[in-house]
Amino acid sequence: MAGANNAPPKEFSEFILGLTQHCADNGLGFIAKELTTNKVIGAILASDLAETLNKVDTDDKEPSNPIATLITALNNSYFKGETLPNNTYLNIKFVAMDDRFKGKGVVDKLISKCINEAKNKGFKFAQAEATGNVSQHIFKNKLGFEEKAFIKYKEFTLGDEKPFSEITEHEGIKLLIKRI
Repeated sequence: MAGANNAPPKEFSEFILGLTQHCADNGLGFIAKELTTNKVIGAILASDLAETLNKVDTDDKEPSNPIATLITALNNSYFKGETLPNNTYLNIKFVAMDDRFKGKGVVDKLISKCINEAKNKGFKFAQAEATGNVSQHIFKNKLGFEEKAFIKYKEFTLGDEKPFSEITEHEGIKLLIKRI
């Protein structure tokens, strides 16, 4: 989505680095390594959804970040603006995999490891905002998540613009939740 939003690579990498540190500091960031080379082949970043949804926005100006606005709209369509208790919903933010290892179950293992750690920390649900067909399939059909909300990319508006209307290979973003 960074390309669809015309986000400069430096801005995207700074965001991911900060997110990575935060998730790791909270024990909810994991990597997978190839056994013979010890090279990183996959990663998952997760955090407490309450940290994001319970933030009070005191800025009265129009939102300008399409990705953040889309994700907020998706979550608000299900959670209806309610204040979430801490350590209740694990928010799976980011999953990445080296293409050479796709289809070998590594993503499933990373997600399962993260969910198990969250369960040990007292979380009751795992939640993901799945943006593409593959992630939606993995969360829903392989891992048993249930679809709770959906926004079509071509119908989402920010002001007078449709920032994701050019995304045609995926229909939309889905909010998927599983009791853990």
